[in-house]
This record gives sequence, structure tokens and C-alpha cells, in this order.
Amino acid sequence: MAEKIKIVLTGSKTWQNQTKIKDTIFDLKNRLKKNLFIISGGITNGADKIIKKTCLDFEIDYEEIPPFHQNWNSFCSEPAFKYNKKYSPKNFYVQNSLLVENGDIIIIFMSNNDNNSNMIGDIIKKAKEKNKKLIVIKEKIQ
Repeated sequence: MAEKIKIVLTGSKTWQNQTKIKDTIFDLKNRLKKNLFIISGGITNGADKIIKKTCLDFEIDYEEIPPFHQNWNSFCSEPAFKYNKKYSPKNFYVQNSLLVENGDIIIIFMSNNDNNSNMIGDIIKKAKEKNKKLIVIKEKIQ
């Protein structure tokens, strides 16, 4: 059996284009079939929320790596003891490192108003440093 291809799908908290995410996931599923494995950031709004719902609807293998100040859930790839910590901005940088380390391909859904986002910029920088295939999909907000 072929090895699963781990694709990190994550993005902006303000992302609204559900159709673009669904089409991207559906295309990945058609191309990779049972070899598709999606990892997301587990944020409860924006792109990550749409990604999780779509993966569960399409019955795609799914995991998430939320920042450690959030609650652990059954989709978390990291152990429960790492979660429910005190809030720290550092948690987002650790999350980005784990996402990049665990993914073979990184796909980011980025709203135009995120051009100066530290978190989006950080994950892009880390993906480039690790020579990961990186795809950035931009959404135009009117």
C-alpha cells in the first residue's frame, strides 16, 4: 500500500470562501484517493473551521495541531498533556513549526487583509526554510 501524503491545509481566521476550500479538498481527494491525509491548525473559525468540516464530510483522514492553549480533542495529533496551557503568543509559533514538520505539502488559504499577518508569514517562512512544497491561495475580500 502506498504511503499517505500529508497535506497541511490552514489559513486565515477571516477566510470566508467555503467553495474554494471544498473544491481544493475534493481535487486532492480525486488525485490522491486513499493516500490523502490532511492536517490543519484546528482554529475554530475561518479557513481551519471550513477545512475540518469538509474533511469530515468527505470522510478524509484528518488530524489537527491547535495551539497548546486550546483544549485537546480526539483529532489532535499531539498528546493531551500538551494542551490547556496558559495563553502565550509563542503557542502559535510552536503550532506553525509542528504543522510544517508534519506536512509533506503546505497549502495556505490567505485573505488579502492578511498580507501583514505574523502567523501566516511565519508558516510561509518555516515552509521555505524546510524546503516544503508551498501553495498560497489568496482570497479577495471586497
